Amino acid sequence: MKRYVFLILVLSGLLMWGCGTESKTPVPPPDTTGQTALTPADGDQLISVTGSIQTLNFLESFDTDQLDVVYLVSDPLLTFGKDLQMVPRLAESWEVSADHTEVTFYLQKNATFHDGTPCTAADVVYSYERSLDPEILWGTYRTNFELVKYVRAVDPYTVHVKYTQPVSNPLSSFIDFFIIPKHIYDRPDVPFKDNPANWKPVGTGPYRMVSWEPNVEIVLEANEAYFDGRPHLDRIIFKIVDQNAMTFDMMLNGELDLVPISTMEWQFRTSSERFVSSFQKRKYFLLAFFFTAWNVDNPFFSDPTIRRAMAHFCDRKSFNDTNFFSQYRIATTPVHPESPFFNSDIRPYPFEPDTGDRLLADAGLTDIDGDGILENKDGVPFRFDFLLSASDERAERFAEFYQSSLADHGINMNIVKVDDASYQDRLNDRKFDAYWSGWVTGVDADFLISIFRTPSETESYNNTGYSNPELDALLDNADKELDPDVRKDLYVQAQQIIHEDQPYLFLYYPAALIAVHNRYRALQPSARGIFRWYPGIKDAYVPEPLQQKVTR
Repeated sequence: MKRYVFLILVLSGLLMWGCGTESKTPVPPPDTTGQTALTPADGDQLISVTGSIQTLNFLESFDTDQLDVVYLVSDPLLTFGKDLQMVPRLAESWEVSADHTEVTFYLQKNATFHDGTPCTAADVVYSYERSLDPEILWGTYRTNFELVKYVRAVDPYTVHVKYTQPVSNPLSSFIDFFIIPKHIYDRPDVPFKDNPANWKPVGTGPYRMVSWEPNVEIVLEANEAYFDGRPHLDRIIFKIVDQNAMTFDMMLNGELDLVPISTMEWQFRTSSERFVSSFQKRKYFLLAFFFTAWNVDNPFFSDPTIRRAMAHFCDRKSFNDTNFFSQYRIATTPVHPESPFFNSDIRPYPFEPDTGDRLLADAGLTDIDGDGILENKDGVPFRFDFLLSASDERAERFAEFYQSSLADHGINMNIVKVDDASYQDRLNDRKFDAYWSGWVTGVDADFLISIFRTPSETESYNNTGYSNPELDALLDNADKELDPDVRKDLYVQAQQIIHEDQPYLFLYYPAALIAVHNRYRALQPSARGIFRWYPGIKDAYVPEPLQQKVTR
């Protein structure tokens, strides 16, 4: 039985602040202010951008813009550090039983909500129970907790979790499960969805809400009483701007300190003297990957030899160079390179058209009638439809690029563009030969079960019909394995089979690109972005000689 621990979504657009990886931090400007420039200091603020947000109750909504704020004003029991290792937040420590059916969390005894009320085991139990309410809009946590038998308070600072069966990674259900205050929400006179705290949250996090002006800005200030010490920056302000706004120019004009930038801006606007004198570039790779999927009901794509040939016909490097200015990273497996489960021995199939031609010949494809299109042994011409969403310009550019390459090798690829709703319907109904899309993945490799295991009666995201009994056995064993080292090895082996079978043509790990004012120190992204790892932004600071006065 698969436990859907991590949210897996179709990646229809680049999540600019989302889950990313590999930090490339430039050397900061020369220290011209003496030793004090290296000393962490309190003060100053950071102004960034976000999109429209409807609520800050993570149980009522769950989106990338909202999460940046939630991560600052609230705390989960545990989360991820910069290198994707689990680190404590509200849980000071924990114990997992030998049979992986029980977890005991020991809470921080000095953690308080922003109104001064202690955060206790009762709040953890209440948050868990509210997440199970079918009237709560967001259902991810109900899925995460499907194998949880109960969550109980042993004492004010000890929480005991019991599972219905052994779970390979029992902590994962509680990663980034934020704790809400029972004394604020447990009110018979106010419906949960209408509670004022949904818009002015009372969390335990390193920052507290000061104000939220809809469609204008959200202002947070340092929590002086934070149990892990106050953050250095006095304020963090999120300007609510349209995604198409000229945020790069706003940054150059001094209105913003930290903004996501496009590959075009990275390539052409970051070499000016004005930029170099005041800003730095940062890059990390999202916890996501783009791919082309093959429907194995198609007589050609049922053959892994042909699917490998399709990889050899794809010049991913050239497309990356010309469309993303070489900023994306060619994907080798669905597991992110920064994940501890990544199989680093796998290399992407190179662009080798001659090898592709040979593989097609080995699969019995020849141009029987001399019309320039290959046929199989039954005389069926190698023609297929490539489905994409009409709103996805990136997919359209790739399709045209790939179409041209395949045409040179006797393959007729027909590009089919449909509206977003029709696109999703056709994916769900498996009415495609091939399509372009992307997945947002997790740090743990267990998402492979949802995507590549043979579909069964349980929920599955495998819409290609791909099936390999050897892979199924590995994934099933990994899902039950309690030894972390053995479990990791099983997922490493699974990636090798997926690589050889090529149910997907793995394309890119997309890059998230950032510009930040160079007065900040210790401000680095992780695989999960700027704001969604710990301690992360909490430890960022501006050396006292470089601080700008906060006028608010």
